[in-house]
Amino acid sequence: MSVKAERLVWSKDATLRLASATELEITLGADNHFVSIRALDILALATEPIARDKLLDSMPAPSPAAFLESAQLVNMLYDSNILVGERAASVPAIGGFDAPPIHAAMLNDVERVRAYEKAIAEVVGPDDIVIDIGTGTGLLAVIAARAGARHVYAIEEGSIAEAARATFEASPFADRLTLLPGRSTKISVQEPGTVIVSEILGHDPFDEGVLHIYRDASQRLAHKTARWIPNRIDLYAVLVEIPSNVLRNDTFCEENLVRWSKDYDVPFGTLAVYEEGRPYALNVKPIDFASWRLLSEPVRVVSSDLTAIEHTNIEAREKLIATHDATHVGVVTYFEAELSKTVRLSTAPSGKHTSNHWKYRVYVSGTRKSIAKGEQVEICYEHGSGPTRISFC
Repeated sequence: MSVKAERLVWSKDATLRLASATELEITLGADNHFVSIRALDILALATEPIARDKLLDSMPAPSPAAFLESAQLVNMLYDSNILVGERAASVPAIGGFDAPPIHAAMLNDVERVRAYEKAIAEVVGPDDIVIDIGTGTGLLAVIAARAGARHVYAIEEGSIAEAARATFEASPFADRLTLLPGRSTKISVQEPGTVIVSEILGHDPFDEGVLHIYRDASQRLAHKTARWIPNRIDLYAVLVEIPSNVLRNDTFCEENLVRWSKDYDVPFGTLAVYEEGRPYALNVKPIDFASWRLLSEPVRVVSSDLTAIEHTNIEAREKLIATHDATHVGVVTYFEAELSKTVRLSTAPSGKHTSNHWKYRVYVSGTRKSIAKGEQVEICYEHGSGPTRISFC
């Protein structure tokens, strides 16, 4: 079969969110892609399998440039597994939020589970209707039923829902557990929830759409006096020194440019110019981050009340003061989630959350390299109008 004739279809694991008037956010597994709003036209045509050449012919193309943009978008969506071949679409996905390793990591995160368990026991009573958004393996739903909830509605859009269903049927609380397959923003419930439970927090806690999903739930799924787990998220930032081994692995540092130019006999010096002005982020495992040196006291950048969300876009500025000299500086973020009046879940690097499955998001500036002790810098945090980012203002 030729590439042009290959029949493509929109992956059932991909979800969409309008990020702005001109930009679409597509989430697939742990990856967020921000693309032109024109991708909506492509995906609308690919709800059923359609040949690649027919897909392009069906796109409005008033000019060669417009046709080229459509072709590039199709290629990008295909390379990102958002558009998949017809036969591939019939095979269960091996990645994304349905992948067993992701759920294994969350189940291994003992501090996370115990914190939710304690908060649910504190908040949930025998008259409560609990709605668990993004139930995954069904763990929190079962914990809520065990805490005495009158009924638990567990919402899950991924194929992991079938595993949750089997877990519910095998539990002693099967008569009080109902699985609702689908996305929470498209589902209705028989009775409003008096307690809303979820764990839809990304490495940056807002990256999995918690603000949009909670705002929708407050309007359609929750009782007006509902309690929320979590009910608040605080995001913190700290200056950090980026180790030399990370620079060698992930950046266009001078050492790399010299080595690559020598190894491949290609003048790569201009890559340093390319990197300048292009902030980017690294996701670092806690075990790898443990040896990194922090360069400032933490500051709280965002404090979001999840029970009264007015806007899903966030813009914030804060100042950090360096406590040490460093040759290559970045900004690391972590969060604390208030689960109940007495329970806070923290991913702070200095904390005791040793089984933390969340990675640390480290933002790297293409322009600022070094910092001196006592120097004050201002950082800008942006979420919702494009990729979540922190930059030096």
